[in-house]
Amino acid sequence: MAAGWIRAFRAVPWNEVIAAAPMVMGRAKTILSALQNRERGERVATRADPATPPPADPELRVLHQRIVDLKADLVDATEVLKNVADQQASLVVALEALRQRTRALVWICAILTAAIVGLLVWVATR
Repeated sequence: MAAGWIRAFRAVPWNEVIAAAPMVMGRAKTILSALQNRERGERVATRADPATPPPADPELRVLHQRIVDLKADLVDATEVLKNVADQQASLVVALEALRQRTRALVWICAILTAAIVGLLVWVATR
């Protein structure tokens, strides 16, 4: 079971993920700020004309409510996207640190292995 996770972990192109993280983060922030600005503009426009009655036709009222719900869902989804981008950026930083530690551990293991082999050769020749 662990081999499957290791295989899946190795299949991810981490260099591409690391390279794309800043772009994803920037795009998520751009989308979120654009949506927030649009929402602020719509709120200001709504406040400027508070006498706008809801549509009289029941079908239009349902469609109007559906549009309002979809806008709210879009803002929520964009915030989720921003959170995912933040988490991805944190993950990339953590993975880079793990990669450096793994590289250091490989070198330490290689040095220790060479020292042990040297010690065994020295003991065998005595």
